[in-house]
Amino acid sequence: MKIKVKKKRDRILVKVKFSSTDQISQRELNILSRGSRDFLLPKKLRHKAILFSGKQGVPLNRFLKTPLTRYEFYFIMAQIADITRKIESNELFLHNIILDLRYVFINQTTKELQFLYLPILSNHVCVDVRGFMESVIYAATFDQNGGTDYVAQFADFLRNMPQFSSDVICDYIQKREKNIVNRIGRGSQSGFFTDKPADYYSHYGVPGGSEDTCLLQNEETTLLSDDSGEATLPNEQGYSDSEETVLLDDEATTLLQDNDAPQKENPAQENRYPYLIRVSANEKISLCKPVFRLGKEKDSVDYFVYGNNAVSRAHADIVTRGSRCFVIDCNSTNKTYINDREIPPKIETEIHDGDILKLANEAFEFHLS
Repeated sequence: MKIKVKKKRDRILVKVKFSSTDQISQRELNILSRGSRDFLLPKKLRHKAILFSGKQGVPLNRFLKTPLTRYEFYFIMAQIADITRKIESNELFLHNIILDLRYVFINQTTKELQFLYLPILSNHVCVDVRGFMESVIYAATFDQNGGTDYVAQFADFLRNMPQFSSDVICDYIQKREKNIVNRIGRGSQSGFFTDKPADYYSHYGVPGGSEDTCLLQNEETTLLSDDSGEATLPNEQGYSDSEETVLLDDEATTLLQDNDAPQKENPAQENRYPYLIRVSANEKISLCKPVFRLGKEKDSVDYFVYGNNAVSRAHADIVTRGSRCFVIDCNSTNKTYINDREIPPKIETEIHDGDILKLANEAFEFHLS
């Protein structure tokens, strides 16, 4: 399967070309074609391809590079939990939704998510919604104003939940940010659709009046195909397809390349965080997130432990709550130790200034800020 993404003015276009063994479900395609704020809108093309369109947004992995507020964090989590209920209520299948930070899009003004759902007949594969929510936590940066204890507490709540439940998660969030669950409820129950931004913001209670709305307008999709069935865009002065197109295959690791220059960390701020010293390399590692993961799976951890095969892919988390820090072993193969004492998996163990943390045989000195 190959995916081609174009960003054009106020729209995102995602063309998915399926393999010869994939079979498109006309029933699911018809359901998605009715239009929804939550899913990219599909249009079937020739040669086993579908063109999906949505209003302006960016991939979630890019958005998470900017510090999240408490409200934004809970709103994103509530939408991820709630999408499972919407899939069920629309007689769709959870295993067909793409839960990947590169393929979920977020409107930067409304903070609403748009999901890519593939209407295909496929083998039932378990989709790890809880794992996807955890990946958001590990990938995100957070606004430090007012503290970030709520992030670690939510991570604990997810980890200790016996089984995934959208209702339980939304109840948890409602107790902390009531307006978020109410807003999702209005969006999913009212059936209000419009292509007029002012009406949209007024109805859903979103502050501001930007043209950045993530609603889908059905009429627009008729402009996106030519007689050959291939997706095209009207040519306009100054636009070049090659400048904004990224072709992805199953091994691809990037989407809509981010050309923004990375922001330099303020040294004064860095000193406020706890940190590790990797003994073998004399390397300083700033624990700059409420939940900080260490391991050798380069694409899914906050610190990649290179050059040591004894370390597990996701070996351990360090959770920061105010002035205290805790280590959680993630069921690693070769165990986690504090001052040469093995700690139990999946249970928080407090670590203190000057302690020696070991992931298998890899030693780190722990220091508070």
